[in-house]
Amino acid sequence: SIACITPNTRHAVAGKIAAGKTTLIEGFGHYQGTAFSHREENGNIIYASAESPLIWYEIPGIGIGADQIGRVETALAELTAHEIAAFIYCLGSARIEPMEEQLLSYIRDNYPALRLLVALTQSADDEQALYAEQLSGLLGGIQVIPVLAMDKKIQVGTIAAYGLDDMERCLFG
Repeated sequence: SIACITPNTRHAVAGKIAAGKTTLIEGFGHYQGTAFSHREENGNIIYASAESPLIWYEIPGIGIGADQIGRVETALAELTAHEIAAFIYCLGSARIEPMEEQLLSYIRDNYPALRLLVALTQSADDEQALYAEQLSGLLGGIQVIPVLAMDKKIQVGTIAAYGLDDMERCLFG
């Protein structure tokens, strides 16, 4: 008999505190029918599952200040040694801080082989596609994907999760 072994695919996720990093990872697991367990290693949270070749590295939430951005740059440098395939930056709204723009430009310029995406999380607005397009233009063409990783309850009902299929296409081709 022949055993097929799929190599692990690693992705790093970062963003401000409460930007939707954990929800994105867990929502992607639900979307793929996988339950991830997690552990902390070197200041990052690693999500993995025995039934999936996908490994997620969550870089803890970014606060305000250059030292926080430097921490993400350092974590990314360490994670590239683990051969991460993609870096996903979570934004809780279409508003982006200048330091976040600088971080994304730094990653684009210094890691050209790394797939770089921005996940516009928590967006339940009808204008989300327009926001994503404008933000992508502002960021020099970095792919911006509106995504609601888990269903969201609102006063008049529930907004169903969306965008994970788009994210999957961008991550895996």
